[in-house]
Amino acid sequence: MKNRNFVTCKNEYSYRYMAIPTELFENPQYKNLSALAKLLYSALLQRTSLSLQNHWTDNQGRAYVFFSREKAAEFLHCGEKTATKTFKELRDVDLIEEYRQHGLKAANKIYVKLPEKAKKNPEAKDKAKAAKKALAERHKEYLAKLNAKIKGKQQHLIRLEQKVAARQEYLRQQADATVSSATLKAVKARVCYEDWKMPGNELDGAEELVDAAVTVLAEMETAPSTRIENVWVPREQVQSIMKWMRGTVFCDTIQSLRKRLNGVHSLKSYLKTFLYNAALAEKASCFTWG
Repeated sequence: MKNRNFVTCKNEYSYRYMAIPTELFENPQYKNLSALAKLLYSALLQRTSLSLQNHWTDNQGRAYVFFSREKAAEFLHCGEKTATKTFKELRDVDLIEEYRQHGLKAANKIYVKLPEKAKKNPEAKDKAKAAKKALAERHKEYLAKLNAKIKGKQQHLIRLEQKVAARQEYLRQQADATVSSATLKAVKARVCYEDWKMPGNELDGAEELVDAAVTVLAEMETAPSTRIENVWVPREQVQSIMKWMRGTVFCDTIQSLRKRLNGVHSLKSYLKTFLYNAALAEKASCFTWG
């Protein structure tokens, strides 16, 4: 009949167990012990525990047991010669001490000793220490790379925040730069706007560019500051430069612009820079020839 007596929570401890110390498997000193010797040692160890409970100890407090060869052979399911040989295995590795007792076929008094723990191999210890050190170095190197990457990300975020702040400032200034009709009229008069709107003039066909340039000039003179090639120029300086953007200079600038607009993504920003530099160049040339 098939055994269906599985280990469950209910019957886990319903049987008695014999303990075999793991040192008998881990310590090289006991590697030659047979399975029977380990089983016999487990039985002796269990009997020693009972001896302690029954106070079977000598005057030095050492527990002892009695286990005849006949009983050992019965327990191990082997012959008495094999049992005797098994006892010898345990004596050879100093796990038991036996003392003969008076009387015919009297069982020996047996003192059971605890197995010795496996001694650590110095080479293995050094190897483990070196491996631990190497692992720490790898972790240190990884953390250094991670910190460098984090620092790079932080710098990138700082640059982004600076760009966002600059953009917000630009939008704020643009919102503040409400162009009045008087300013627009003054700019148109200075650049001779009406002349360039008449048919047959030098800027014929560039009406949209002329209107855009005039609007930009008016915004530049109204805004608190204007961004020229990534530099914010205050309104006073812009006004002092842009007054040199007059009729013929404006005409020459627009004609030059018509040839340079291919590939321009932000017309307004490009116009501001181009008009400012053109006015600045006109001012410089007048002072040079003056």
